[in-house]
Order: sequence, then C-alpha cells, then structure tokens
Amino acid sequence: MMSLDSLPKILPLASAASALPFAFHCAPIYLAPCCEPALCPNRQPADNRPYPLPTFPQYTRMTAAAHPANEAERLKALVDLGILDTGAEQEFDALVQAAALVCDVPVSLLSLVDAERQWFKAAIGVEETETPRELAFCAHAIHGDDILEINDATADPRFSDNALVTGSPDIRFYAGAPLRLADGSRIGTLCVIDRKPRRLDGRQRAILSHLAQAAVRAMELRRDALARAESEARMRALGLQMKALSDQLALENERKNHFLAALAHELRGPMGAMSNGLQLMQLDPDASVRTRKTVGMMERQISQMVKLVNDLLDVGRIGAGKIELAIQPVDLGTVIARSLETVLPLVEARHQELSFDLARDPLHLMADADRLVQVVSNLLGNAAKYTPEYGRIAVSSRAEGGEAVLEISDNGIGIAPGAIGGIFGLFQQVESGRKLSQGGLGIGLSLVKQLTELHGGTVTAASEGDGKGSRFTVRLPLATHS
Repeated sequence: MMSLDSLPKILPLASAASALPFAFHCAPIYLAPCCEPALCPNRQPADNRPYPLPTFPQYTRMTAAAHPANEAERLKALVDLGILDTGAEQEFDALVQAAALVCDVPVSLLSLVDAERQWFKAAIGVEETETPRELAFCAHAIHGDDILEINDATADPRFSDNALVTGSPDIRFYAGAPLRLADGSRIGTLCVIDRKPRRLDGRQRAILSHLAQAAVRAMELRRDALARAESEARMRALGLQMKALSDQLALENERKNHFLAALAHELRGPMGAMSNGLQLMQLDPDASVRTRKTVGMMERQISQMVKLVNDLLDVGRIGAGKIELAIQPVDLGTVIARSLETVLPLVEARHQELSFDLARDPLHLMADADRLVQVVSNLLGNAAKYTPEYGRIAVSSRAEGGEAVLEISDNGIGIAPGAIGGIFGLFQQVESGRKLSQGGLGIGLSLVKQLTELHGGTVTAASEGDGKGSRFTVRLPLATHS
C-alpha cells in the first residue's frame, strides 16, 4: 500500500522533468486508512472490492467562467501541443498520483481546458475523460497564475449551485495549479479534489505548483519531440524525393552521354572516307586550280566537322568520368602556339587582327598538353567566329599569385549581362551571334570549362554587353619545383 512514506520516491520525478518520460510503472494509489471509505474510491475496501467511481452529471445551473482575454491564442497553443485526445502516458499518470498522495485526496486530474470541454490527460478517482467546460472549476483557475483553492464549494457563490457540488460526485474541496506555457498561455490545471471541506498547507501548495510546472515541461518536451520527429520525417521524405530525382537525372545524363558517343562514332566513319577522298584529289596532278581551291575549302569544313565530333566524344567521356589526363611538364607558350595552328586559317579568312602580349619567361604547368590545346583553340576559335571581319583579337599571358593566367579578348558581338551565367552550359550559344558564328553545337565553351577544371583551374567570361566584345580568362596552377 502506497502512503506518504512513498512521496520521496515520486517527487524527484517532478524536479527532474527535463529527463521525462519517467521510467517506472504507474499503479493505483491507495490512500492511508484515515480516509473515509465513502469519500475515497481509491481506498481498498476490506473485502478487496473496488468502490464505484463517481460520475459527472451533464447539466448545471451555475454561471460558466468567462473566457480569458487571450482565448484564441490560448486554444491555439493547446492544439499546437498535439496532446488532446491522446492515450495515457506514464509521466503524466505519475504526476497526478503524486498530487493525490501529497494532498491526501481521492481525486486528481491533469485537466486541459478546450473550447467546449475540459479533457483529462491523466486522472485518478474518476472514470470520465472529459466534462463540459461550463462545469469546470479549472475554467476559473486558468484566469490566474496562482493556485485556485476552494476550501468549501458549498460556501462559494461561484460554485454553490454547480451540479458537481449539489449532486454526485459532491465536490467540496478543489485546488488547481494552472498549467502555464512558456508563452504565458494557461491551458489547464493540475488539480486535486475532495468530498469534504479542507485546506492545503504551504508545503502541499508548493509541491502542487511544482508538479504543475513539471507537467508543463513534460508537455513542451513532448511537443518538441513530436515536432522534431515530424521534421525528420519530412526531411527523410524530401531526401527520398531528391534521391529519386538525382537518380533520374543521372539516368538521363547517362543516356545523353551514350547518345553523344554513338552519334560521334557514327559520324567519324563517313568523315574519314570523305577526308581520304579529298586527299587523293589533292594529289591528282591534272586537277585544275578551281578544283584544288574547292578541295581545300572542303578539307577545312571536314576538319571542322572532325573537331565537332571529337568535342562530342570528349563531352560524353567527361560526363561519364572516363576521360584520363596524360599529365606531364608543359609550357603555356607552347600550348598557345599549337592552338594557333588550328585557328589561324579562320582568322586569316576573316582578315582579323591578332595581337599577342605573352609572358617573357616560360609558364610551366603540369598538364595534358593536348587537352590544353583543345581549351585554347576553342577559345580562339570562339573569338574568331563571333568577331566580324577586320575585327581584333588579343592574346595575353602572365604569372599571377602562383597561377598561369591566359586572357583572350575581342571586339566582337559581346555577351548580354543576363547570358554570362549560362555561357558555359552544354549546347548554349549567344543568341545574337548564331548567324555570325556560321553554325556550331554550342559545346565548345562547356568543354573548355570541364577540361580546365580537370586541371584544377578556372575559366571566367566577362563582357560590357551586346556589341562591346568579350574577354575569357583561364587560370591554371603553375608547376612547383622542388
């Protein structure tokens, strides 16, 4: 049988509310033998048969308590706790048991005052789980921060005609400690009830208040735990969605790379045959000047097509992570010179002016020379394509902060401010320059960016706007010498 001697085992639960839930099993409390059997349904009868629990009538003549000024906010805070109409939980059962034991009463409730009812999250001494709000003593208690104590309800004009006083369960004594949340909302009480007039002493009032505070902390901890669980569930769902999207994008990217590789391989065969045929025509001693000129033009076009096909293949390899760099010592000046060999015919055909301002000393890099030639020739070819006839192209290089810096600028069509961010995207072209560029797939700058980054470098584009030229800057780490 549990008595006041058991109190030291229960009260630490309240003072340690931050460690809720409580790790013990809740069982009915049987009060000390001093309780009157007729007034204490929790006292074990001599023949071990339980006394019938009191029930609440569903009618009253009393005037209901007014709603608090912050009723809307208070109800929202109560709903946000997510505790209404939930099942029994050990930590709350333990608190009402402790309150009943400390205050030596047969009834204790953890009552939450909803819009039209008071609902009991935990209870001792009653069978009902809720009663109408207009009957609730607790609806009066939530108007203040202090314990509302009614020593004899029959002598209090607020409650003397309450059906819970004039009839079963014959309430005489009530004391309710408000449950005040951190935002100031009073959502209910931890209350104790008796069928005979009485008064709490100072120690009992202090402990009841302390238990009410523990109940609030337990509810707030419970709410926060539920919020975290819901947030984690949403994050898991979002993660699954993102993974599905990522997998879909990876699949689409793999299909794209496979298509590009297949297309490039299919094109290389016919172009190889055409190139061989043109070479044979160039060797014909009887070919006329006009024929040789036409063959030369066709060879240049075939070379351009071969370059496009090779770029397609490289884009596919990089996307699939299958490209490997043949790293070796290389001088940036040598890379620039090799790149000019492929671009110079186009520059000369357009009568463009090409100027150089190169570093006097070699700029040593650890790089794949062939891949860097692709980078520089693509940038030079881009400048030539998007610069009108008789335009100017400038090439400069220098060492700066442990990096080799290559700049290629022109006075061509320029780049609109809104297009700078996407200029290195795959299949992207400057809209105003499509006619001037005489074709192209829009993969050159994408390849430039990917190959540069594979070397640990960066490439950026700058322009003052349409018709004001552009400048591309490549930065690559200089080789370190031990």
